[in-house]
Amino acid sequence: MILPGFILNILGIIVVTLAMYFWGMQIFDIDLSVFPDWAIRE
Repeated sequence: MILPGFILNILGIIVVTLAMYFWGMQIFDIDLSVFPDWAIRE
């Protein structure tokens, strides 16, 4: 049961990451080519 659980965990991580990558850009209007102003240290 460890191996099927491990495979399902990896598959779930991949699915959630891809879903947030593609849907996040459409739903939250995220532009990956723009670096956010709040993340810049001065």
